[in-house]
Formats: sequence, C-alpha cells, structure tokens
Amino acid sequence: MVPGSVVPNGLGASGFSISPDGKVAAFETTASTGGPTVAYVEKVALVNLGSEGATTPRLLDVDQRISGSAKFTPDGEAVAYVITEKGVDNIWMQPLNGSAGRQITSFKSDRISEFHWSPEGKILGVLQYHADSDVVLIRDKGSLPQ
Repeated sequence: MVPGSVVPNGLGASGFSISPDGKVAAFETTASTGGPTVAYVEKVALVNLGSEGATTPRLLDVDQRISGSAKFTPDGEAVAYVITEKGVDNIWMQPLNGSAGRQITSFKSDRISEFHWSPEGKILGVLQYHADSDVVLIRDKGSLPQ
C-alpha cells in the first residue's frame, strides 16, 4: 500500500495513472460527504508518491458525469477523463491547479473505451465503439388459443 493513499470516507478506487515526473499518482474514487444527509460524489484522488509521512490524498473536484479513469496529461498539469452525456462520451481535462475544467473533444455519437497521448504529447488517440441493440418479440404459436 502506498502511504497516504487511503481516502477518508472513500468507497473504493478505479483506474490508476502516474504523473510524467513520477511524483504523483491519480485514481478515481467515490467519496461520502458525511453529515446528516449522506451524499456520494466522484473525485480524483492525488497521492504524493515521494512523501515519507502518511498524508491524506488531495481530492480533486471533477465533472460528476465522469465515466472513466483519470489519466495525467503529458505535461502533468491536468488529468483527463471520459464524461458521458446523453449516451455520448467525450474527454474532459481538469487542471490540477483548481481552475475550471473543460471539454477537449466534441464527439456527437459513440462511446470511448480508451484514450492515450502519443509519446511527445502532441496527438491524442481515442478508441471509440458503437453498440446497437434490437428487441425481438418471439411468440410460441402452439400456446396461443385458436
């Protein structure tokens, strides 16, 4: 276990990314707000990997439509993750300095299964998929009254 990686009131973790400089790890977590009316919010936890003491992770506010693991941007100044709105996935970038996040793709259809930056950080590769579903009604003619 990484010292300082336990999220108070956290309900698990998913995904994992290490910053380009190797000093910070990021993962998505669901955290309880506590208080008389318990609510659950999605956060990205940032853990200092070089700290000797067990400090609590810094929790980054993220768009609550988050539906994928947070990954560091090539410059290490932000995390990016997938958001889902009306069945369409796009990638959102959330700066670590606390400033407002922003959407960086504007797909009009389909879902995102993976995304990665090229080694030099200039190209973003996105793997999308589309799922079709049909409903078929099957009747057993032998069981219908004649």
